[in-house]
This record gives sequence, structure tokens and C-alpha cells, in this order.
Amino acid sequence: MVRIPPCPSGWITCLAMKFKAIVGALAGLIVVVFSGGVAAAQTVEEVRERDQLIAEQESLLNTYRCLFGVDTSAVSGGCAGRKVKQGPVLPGDFEGTPTADDISVRDQLIVNQESLLNIYRCQFEVDTQLVPDGCADQLGSDSRPPRTNPVAYTAVSAGFHHSCGLRADKSIVCWGRNQWGQAVAPDGKFTVLSAGYDDTCAIRVDETIVCWGEDTAGISNAPRGRFTDVSTSSWHSCGISTDQAAVCWHNNPWGQSDSPEGKFVAIVAGTEHSCGIRVDQTIACWGKNDMGQSDPPAGMFIDVTAGSSYTCGLKADQSIICWGSHSWGQLAAPAGKFVSLSAGESHACGVRTDQTISCWGDSFDDGDVPAGKYTSVSSGVAHSCGVKVDQTVVCWGDNRFNDYGQSDVPGP
Repeated sequence: MVRIPPCPSGWITCLAMKFKAIVGALAGLIVVVFSGGVAAAQTVEEVRERDQLIAEQESLLNTYRCLFGVDTSAVSGGCAGRKVKQGPVLPGDFEGTPTADDISVRDQLIVNQESLLNIYRCQFEVDTQLVPDGCADQLGSDSRPPRTNPVAYTAVSAGFHHSCGLRADKSIVCWGRNQWGQAVAPDGKFTVLSAGYDDTCAIRVDETIVCWGEDTAGISNAPRGRFTDVSTSSWHSCGISTDQAAVCWHNNPWGQSDSPEGKFVAIVAGTEHSCGIRVDQTIACWGKNDMGQSDPPAGMFIDVTAGSSYTCGLKADQSIICWGSHSWGQLAAPAGKFVSLSAGESHACGVRTDQTISCWGDSFDDGDVPAGKYTSVSSGVAHSCGVKVDQTVVCWGDNRFNDYGQSDVPGP
């Protein structure tokens, strides 16, 4: 079983020691996958060793995310400054008799996570000597973010007819429709961003929530307290407090703001329902359920997203499953491995492990997505936006309705 050495003072030394331990452990496991066969060993101990390594890889990924301010929404518990707020990710105990699939699924996940680690290493030029064949072969020289990029983004969120981006300096800029002030972001520094129908919410670096824009249902009246995640939709918003409680507010005709008890690591507000991932990685949904959008399947998930009357989840094996309304083909998620996903009103998009984006549903397919490699994607009502590996933002889809310009990303 892999043992990560204790960290001495200084994050650089700590990271280097963790890298060394991870790479040493991977040497024996990755070869199983690339040798073309399923791992022969099927003992509980073999499974536990892999689970330990997967957990340690995820902890290292979270360290990168917080340190460099990228994909911070994927960090369970959030970031405190440039550090992971919670302790290291811990593997769950395995029960039952292992099968060949139990081994092969874990081996593939190990490879996928190491691939993402290498992407971060090349993107931020840290411990690049650990990347097989070097960074030029991993991402290509044109894929690295320029050191002097005047408009570097770490996240983007697509709303109804407006979009907002979180820049590397932690400021927010919005563009598109501004009838209710939803495209005029407040000053300050932020860590999490979510654009809704005609409003936007974000979490400041002090972990408080601020919302702006249309406030007919009081959606902008965010609760007090400290939060690690926030999601806003048409008529209600939800967040995760620092004690991992789910909190939703305003407009509640279908119970979409009646958050269940328990601890959560992720949350999303759909149009008239809400969903969250509990600490045991199962999904809970509440609110309107006329199309089955609040009936999640059993299993373990690493991401969840909700649209108007449907929901999609990213399973532990990195495949996508959707449930609810299929009126626009939004349940027809493509096959393959993904690292994140986002549901709009009637279409959804996901980032694959090779950093390309696939979209499905109402009038959207892969042909709509601009070419390139991406670190994240956000789907709105009739447009989507993504952050490329060079930390630029591109948007695509409907940009003609009253010429609001929700897909016109501003310059420096």
C-alpha cells in the first residue's frame, strides 16, 4: 500500500515528496492497463491498494487546484486561500468479493487521474520532469498558458442571456444582457461563480455569498454564513456551508428550496428542483419530479448537474448518466470518460478526459464546439462557454436573440 511521507515545512518540498511517492506507486499499476489485459490479482488487498492510490491522487489534484486557482469547484470542501480546506481524501473500505471489473475500472481511473495531474504540471510548469516524454509531447507548446496573458480565466458560467467569468486575479467580469444588472459584477475577489436566469451569485474569498441582478423572488438575498459552493438557477439558489450542509433559498412552490439534512460535497440548482452529492458520493434530489428529474439512480458519483426538467451525473467510473425529461434528447449522453459536466435548460456538455468537449440535447452537438482543449465547460439556456487550457474563454450557441452578446467574451 502506498504511504505518503509527512510534509515538512514549505509546500514546494511537500509537493515534490508527494509526486515521488505517487509516481513510484503508479509504475506497477499503470503497466497493467497499458499491457492490454485486466489485472490478474482480484484480492481485497489489491482493490484497497488501488483505492488508496486513487484517493492520494485526488488529494494531489486538489492541492494543484487550490494552489493555482483552477477547477476549484471540483475540490470537496473548497479552498482556503491557496490551500485545500479539508484534510486529504480518504478511500472508502471495500466490501464483498472483488471482480476483474473492480480492478480494471480502478486501473483506468488511476491512468485518467495521472493524465490530469500531468496536464496541471505542464500547464503551470511545476515538476515537469515527472511528465512522461515531457510537456511538449503532453500538451504541445501552443497549449501552455502564456505567462503574461492579460485575460486569464479560471472559471466561466453561462446564464440565460448573460455570461460571467472568474479571472486569474479572482475578479469577475460579465457580459451580455444587463436588464436587471446581472452583468455588472461587484468589485472584490472571488473563488466560485454561478450565473442564473437573470441573476448571478458568487463566493468571495472570505467565503460569504453575494448575488446581483433580478430579485423578484428574493433570490439575491443570499443567506449569511460561510460557504464553499453556490449554484443559482431561474428562481432559487443553493449553496454548501463550510460545515457541509445544503442550504437553498427563495421561491419554493415545488420544495426545491427544502434542503435535506446531511453533509454534501457538491450541489446544483435546476429550474424547479435541486440535487447534491452526499459525502458517501450518492446523489439526493428534491423539488419538482413530474418527469423523474428528482429520482437519481443508485451508485457513486463525482459530479452532478441539473437542467430544466432533467439531471445528469458523472459516475465514479467517469461515465455520464442522465434522467428526467428527454424532450430534446438531453438524456442521450455520449459514451466515454469525462472529468466534468454542465446542464443547460435543454442541452448539456461535458469535458472528456482528453480535454475535448462533447455536447448533446436541443440543437447542440460536437460540431458546435470550437476546436481546442478545455479545462471546464458551462451550459446556459441557448449557449455554452468553456475555459481553454491556455486560460482563455470561448462561448458558442445563440448570440442573436436581441443581440445581447452573451457569447461575446470581452477583451482585456
